[in-house]
Amino acid sequence: MRQVGYLAAAGLISLKKMTLRLDEYHKNAKYLASRLEEIGIFEIFKDRLDINMVFFKTNDKNFDEKNFVEFLSKHGIKINPTDQGEFRFVTHYWITREKIDYLIDVVYKYIKAEERF
Repeated sequence: MRQVGYLAAAGLISLKKMTLRLDEYHKNAKYLASRLEEIGIFEIFKDRLDINMVFFKTNDKNFDEKNFVEFLSKHGIKINPTDQGEFRFVTHYWITREKIDYLIDVVYKYIKAEERF
């Protein structure tokens, strides 16, 4: 492989610089979890908040998962459909508190739009 140096460089940056940011990602995940919990229709799996992922499910029996995923997508937020009833958000290098607050605003907009039906 002639270009193996490019791959090695990415690995070195990940190990030397990005691991120093893991604490920030974990703090953002906890912040995201607390903000989602404020909404009142999500159950956050707090026992799994030791990483940069937030696992949650809705406790609203009328919640439309497909519409939720599509609504978030239209607002530039990526989330997969549930896996065994659970959603997951991931924090990383490009996820800031401002972006988390934007996500929460979008979720509130979705809930308000759903209440009209």
